[in-house]
Amino acid sequence: MADTLRFQIQETPAFQDFGNKRYRDSLFGVEKISDICYAHSPGFWSEIDDNTPAMGKILHVVDVRRTVPLDLCLDIYRPQNDTLEKRPMVMLIYGGAYYFGSKDDIKITTWCRHFASLGYVVVSIDHRLGFFPGKVGFERAAYRAVQDAHAAMRFLVSHQEDYGIDTSMIFVGGSSSGAVTALNLAFMPKEIRPDYSRKGFLRPDLGGLDTCGNAIRAKFRIRGVVDMWGAMPDTSYLYGHDIPILAFHGDADDVMPYGHDRPFSLAKPVNRLAADPMFGASCIVDRALKLGHQARLVTFEGYKHMPHVDPKTKVINDNFYLVRDTMAEFFHDIIVPQKPEIDGEDGHYFVTPNPLKASWLVEGGVILSTENNTVEVAWDKDAPKHSLTVSVLLPYGVGITETKEFQ
Repeated sequence: MADTLRFQIQETPAFQDFGNKRYRDSLFGVEKISDICYAHSPGFWSEIDDNTPAMGKILHVVDVRRTVPLDLCLDIYRPQNDTLEKRPMVMLIYGGAYYFGSKDDIKITTWCRHFASLGYVVVSIDHRLGFFPGKVGFERAAYRAVQDAHAAMRFLVSHQEDYGIDTSMIFVGGSSSGAVTALNLAFMPKEIRPDYSRKGFLRPDLGGLDTCGNAIRAKFRIRGVVDMWGAMPDTSYLYGHDIPILAFHGDADDVMPYGHDRPFSLAKPVNRLAADPMFGASCIVDRALKLGHQARLVTFEGYKHMPHVDPKTKVINDNFYLVRDTMAEFFHDIIVPQKPEIDGEDGHYFVTPNPLKASWLVEGGVILSTENNTVEVAWDKDAPKHSLTVSVLLPYGVGITETKEFQ
């Protein structure tokens, strides 16, 4: 009986293009959820918005005679009509020398809406403001702000399902005093309390960094910090915390030091009474790099404080968009630390890093088989062009399509 020849024809899988511009381009409309209470704490006040007359801001000083119960709130901005269930989160903290400002700061909220349109969950928080005039009062105000940011983080982590937050990818940033808060949130050791936070003459004990505002004890990990013209009280905080830093600062800043100096140098010699010397962006990045950490400094040469707004009109300038886009690049590079690459030879190829999903397309040949991140190809040597395309789906909803040509 003659042998029967049998051929098994494998159908080439249809190519699926996962490529998208998530976290790079504005892909979504934005939904805002306002005034979510995250903590209850004693304080002086929690916001003075930009529309408050100058005299009204000054007269708030009488309110530091006693504390009152405060409800601390945050706003959440998130992408509309997004099929991803959980997304990376960015917390942005306004500046105002711990005396004025609010989560409705127009510059912060403009950034919030932009990053939400890229695909992030973005949060703007209020925190306690006000202090007794003097060095200790200023330092205690800074400490209270860190306590509040910590409470907000714990709240958000504990409500990750409610707001679609992927807690494995959390970023924090701030402007001016908000940058000080962001840096301290990421790096200040909670086990070592500064003396000014403890009970003293006519001042109550402020408690620990993670025990104020609410009873939530959720833990969190910060994956990147953005310092916009802020400073740190001590760069030794950076030891043991390999968290990437992106810093922006004007080298003529006379409010927060670019190097190592006291804040408010525009008010010398009175600033000696306001605060101890602090380490500005140039010192922070220099120390981080010497420790082998990832850090980048963007210096605005000749600019003073808040280089993202015109000093006369207070209108945002081109630096505002440079900061925004550089932040977006910084966040994206942490989410996607390695661009997909096709490797292999002699018809056997693979893509690295190993994706969640991969789809292959060949020109000048046929796909014999695919499995996970690999593909087997039979090339047509007479074809005018030989190329292999892979489209991959990575964590956090990132999709990238790459093509490699062969001789």
